[in-house]
Amino acid sequence: PPPLPCDCLAMTDDVERQPLLGPDSAVPRKVTGVDGSTTTMVSSIDEQPPPYDSVVMTVPMVSCRVCSNMVDISSKREQHVVKCSSCNEATPIRNAPLGRKYVRCPCNCLLICKSSSQRIACPRPNCKRIINLAPS
Repeated sequence: PPPLPCDCLAMTDDVERQPLLGPDSAVPRKVTGVDGSTTTMVSSIDEQPPPYDSVVMTVPMVSCRVCSNMVDISSKREQHVVKCSSCNEATPIRNAPLGRKYVRCPCNCLLICKSSSQRIACPRPNCKRIINLAPS
């Protein structure tokens, strides 16, 4: 057989014939890689995942687009927007409904309008700004 290149490591037939998992498979064992690095491997065949009630579930959160406060959305998953408890402004958590789009007024009011809209007015009494939208 031709000689192997320098960067290859040939495995002997003895190593190939050894079982990957044996009677002592739950015992930690060290495995040496081709590059000389050593990894400790521990395996257990009978290990089961923990029951669901003991798993710590993370609360779904979204960052407010106005003040960056984290807003809990666990009870609001069906909604399109949520209200921040810190700044009282709305933040979208889903895409706008079909044919609609979100626009944020400079006063931080979240507006929803038709996708084809070119101008919209802010409904806030202290703003009433007219916003010209670029064609999309």
